[in-house]
Amino acid sequence: MTAAKNPGDFAKVDALVGARVRLLREKRKMSQTALGDQIGVSFQQVQKYERGANRISASALFQIARALDVRPADFFEGIQKEQRGELDWSRMVDPQVNELLNGFGRISSPKVRAKIVELVALLAQQESGNEPVVRDGGATRESATPRAMSRA
Repeated sequence: MTAAKNPGDFAKVDALVGARVRLLREKRKMSQTALGDQIGVSFQQVQKYERGANRISASALFQIARALDVRPADFFEGIQKEQRGELDWSRMVDPQVNELLNGFGRISSPKVRAKIVELVALLAQQESGNEPVVRDGGATRESATPRAMSRA
């Protein structure tokens, strides 16, 4: 087993695991206090775990997994992809991201969900100044502005 090339890699993994703890806890509509009570720590300690400020020991991670009714491996899902730049679980600690995901999950209409995804992709594209996204069988959508999308 090789050591991490960069000591910051450990902190990044801690933050990613903490973000997964938060995501899985919130998915079960469990408070930090309730999780802390189940694993024998304060809610402040749970907050530190979720922010990646405190490293979670193997035994604590096992207890958290039991409390959330998940496998310990679930906390590491996607980390290798993240390290290759494909996925960023660390954004899950952002309250706005969580609010967006929670709201999106309550929308049942596939058409509305698709329009939201399209809008977010367009806004991100405009923010970054990237080329238009190719969709619709290879044709570039020139009318994909927020105003045009609201008429669709």
